[in-house]
Amino acid sequence: LFGLHAVRDALLNPARVKLRLVVTRNAADRLSGAIAGAGLEPEIADALAEFEIDIMAIEATTLRLMAAAEAGVRIGAETSLLKIRGTETQQGLTELMLDIAGPSALPARDSGATEEPFENVAFQFMNWRKLSIYGGSNEIQRSILASQVLGL
Repeated sequence: LFGLHAVRDALLNPARVKLRLVVTRNAADRLSGAIAGAGLEPEIADALAEFEIDIMAIEATTLRLMAAAEAGVRIGAETSLLKIRGTETQQGLTELMLDIAGPSALPARDSGATEEPFENVAFQFMNWRKLSIYGGSNEIQRSILASQVLGL
């Protein structure tokens, strides 16, 4: 979420407290010298790629269901599955943002949370918990799936 030069400068700054480094494979390759000098073991973040795949799958499923509905096909348990995956993906993204922001997620005037993309990260994380409740809790949606798909 930060430019490579900003991350490199932070890694090379001896006065900066370095707790954790989450980077993509590409960034780890490009910053290998600075990472080695900082004495950190980077966490390779494939999580964003996994979320992107999840979002593309949700989009494809939504488009398929819309086409089926327009064709007069009765939509069943797929909508429950879509609701569950959508809420889990949105909640997972806010959890990842919170992990990346670390202590800066706490709203303070001098924290990194006062500017985008981390503005109000802690609030966003807590606020998005409601997604699995409204619109039918994910547990209810799982029960619908069990009854319609498995006949339970």
